Amino acid sequence: MNMPNTTSRPIEPIIGALRVAGGASRDAESCAAAPPPPPRVARGRENERLFLLLDLDKAASPHLYRELRETAAQAYWSTAGSVTAALRKAAAAASRHLFRANRALGSARPRSDLSKQCYGSLTCAAWHGEDLFIAQSGPARPCILHEGFFKCFCDEKLPQLGMSSLTDVRLYHTYVATGDTLLLASPDLLREAHGDALARVLARAEMQNVMAGLEQIGAGDDLVALVVRWEAPVVRWEAPVVRWATPGKPTVGREPLLRLRRQREHLAERPIERSIERPVEPHQPPAPRSQPSPRPEPVRSGPDMSERIGQAIPRLKPRPRPKPVRQGPGLGERMGQGIRRVGRGLGRGIVGAGAWLAGGAGALFRRMLPGPEREARRPERTRRQERTRRQERTRRPVPKENRTVMAIIALSIPILVAVVVALAYGSFGKEARFQRLIDRAQEEITLAEETGIASEEARSHWETALEYACAAIEWQPDDLAAAALQAQAQAAIDVLDSVVRLSPIHLVDLGMGDVARQLVIHGQAIFVLDPASGWVIQLTLNSTGDGVIEQDVPSPLVRTGQQIGDREIGKLVGFAWVNPGSERQTSALTILEENGALVSYDPAWGDAEGETSLARSLLGTPPTGAARAVASFEGRLYILDAIADQIWRYEPRGDTYPEQPDRYFVTPPPKPLADVLDMAIDGNIYLLYADGTILKFLQRELESFEMRGIPDGLGQAVAFTVDRDSRSGMVYVADRANNRVIELKPDGTFHAQLCAEGAFDGLESLAVDETAGRLYVISGGRLYVASLP
Repeated sequence: MNMPNTTSRPIEPIIGALRVAGGASRDAESCAAAPPPPPRVARGRENERLFLLLDLDKAASPHLYRELRETAAQAYWSTAGSVTAALRKAAAAASRHLFRANRALGSARPRSDLSKQCYGSLTCAAWHGEDLFIAQSGPARPCILHEGFFKCFCDEKLPQLGMSSLTDVRLYHTYVATGDTLLLASPDLLREAHGDALARVLARAEMQNVMAGLEQIGAGDDLVALVVRWEAPVVRWEAPVVRWATPGKPTVGREPLLRLRRQREHLAERPIERSIERPVEPHQPPAPRSQPSPRPEPVRSGPDMSERIGQAIPRLKPRPRPKPVRQGPGLGERMGQGIRRVGRGLGRGIVGAGAWLAGGAGALFRRMLPGPEREARRPERTRRQERTRRQERTRRPVPKENRTVMAIIALSIPILVAVVVALAYGSFGKEARFQRLIDRAQEEITLAEETGIASEEARSHWETALEYACAAIEWQPDDLAAAALQAQAQAAIDVLDSVVRLSPIHLVDLGMGDVARQLVIHGQAIFVLDPASGWVIQLTLNSTGDGVIEQDVPSPLVRTGQQIGDREIGKLVGFAWVNPGSERQTSALTILEENGALVSYDPAWGDAEGETSLARSLLGTPPTGAARAVASFEGRLYILDAIADQIWRYEPRGDTYPEQPDRYFVTPPPKPLADVLDMAIDGNIYLLYADGTILKFLQRELESFEMRGIPDGLGQAVAFTVDRDSRSGMVYVADRANNRVIELKPDGTFHAQLCAEGAFDGLESLAVDETAGRLYVISGGRLYVASLP
């Protein structure tokens, strides 16, 4: 009798999730999950299971939980290679996503959404066979009950997830067996309970009891938990039943239990006949049945077969069947003989065709060789007849060999082979070199991520990875994997160098100029001055801030030679927006002519016909003719005079400046003003020199302003600006050599560098409106606007 069969199955995990918020149980689907693998996964991710636990603070929304969960799962399943590399990618992707979401909230203007920024931790566990890998990012302590022993991981305190785009990840490895239980939970749960208490809870038989115990341990505190238990496979036993395969030889098979019960009830109503029938030989009449002689019943010392199998399985009477006489070969044998005959015929045909092809190729090769044709061996009689026929007719001359053609053919064959080999090597070699660059870039990124902090060691790995990724893109520009590696390495280097990537919007093309143009911003109005061409234009930014209302470059608002009253406007030097202050009652755009005259324009006013209203006045004492820059603060007008080595300050009388100016410097300035490129005022006076030096003055005294911490140093400073209406004190410097705008703190310390791909090539001037959060630049003859970070 055969024993019952069992169905072997791999151990399957049972998953439980718990979330307690505000003292009540909540839906834990957004925080704890075991995302299934997509239809197509990367190489090495087959037969794996992933478990995720996200623990964010109260500001996190279900939408953010879902985005982080999907981002981590997608990064894991799409990463080829080792399990640890995939776990690192998943943690890094989630950290970058949360950091960018927090940065977007922090850059909102006004910054009222800072309270919505959230941080937390991410725990990922990957199960493959008997191995379990755990990746921890943020404050949490995963633990496991393995074969009765309780063990916790990650004793150190890690920085919270979302604080930076680079996350600090810790990796752990353990084994799992049947009956083991994994716990991924908030750190508060482990602080509330001792390890022995958690071990007793995790050892409970039912998952519901485990979750209830964890909730009781949490004592009403906010927590999330994910419990994974590996249960033993379910073994199913099938009821055995007796069948008669041959007369007198019982076998055990599997039959439905209902049929057995019916059969047992039917046979219990009549006595069981014990007889054996023998099979009848073919073509013979069956022998009459003989009645068996009575025998004494043997004394049984225990239950018989029917009692042991199902306790009531009867012995069925066999039904004899005569064996038919085989008259000839069966259908299977006949088919087999036919198939063998066909196979032998096909084999002989294939061998004959191969011999014919070999003979033809040999004959062709012999004919290609130089010299007379070889005479095939023939029987002796045939050769004598051939010689007789040759003697009877005139012998034909042997054709002359073309040795040049044969030499060319002989030389061209190795050349052709060499070309084919070179092309194949180039194709396969290019693919191999590209893959080698990708592998090296991934290795450098892994080494950089293992450092866990933004250090110089990590910088060297990121820079090397960027070099490999750029080289790979040169080989295959359209490869998405190489582009992703390049973007990842560049983003990490940007974080180390405090680089903020802007997305400027092109507003208008001004054309290239011989002299740098100047910018003035007032609300939605944008004013541009071209000193070389002698014109000033006005543009109006639309309500969304992504374009100007004017379709083309408008006509000049003011231009050299324009008639105002009985006077012509002279050469334009500079301009500034003057706000009310002191005795001045109105605000206007003030343009300085070389001869000391001022042209004022107020966009709010016009003449009776709607034309532009311009006013022209004279300064009380004009500069010497070498004015370099114009600025304004609280209604006063400041003009930098390079020849006089002085800054003249004019006090307003109404909307004009008829009085003599005051000297700003009582003593000569520390450096001659002849080398000054630009001047800016926000209560302090800043001077930008041609060598990149910036001097800061307050109430005629020199203030401390030392530029330090700038990555790669200051290249070529061409312009700078401050926002006089803001109290941030930030100074923005246009660095043309490095295609960037540097943001300095009030004491000159480096704060950030603003970059834009292609838009900052050829910087000329810039202006900033911190209230609206916009940066305006003229670069390469084009006007751009970008949102400040």
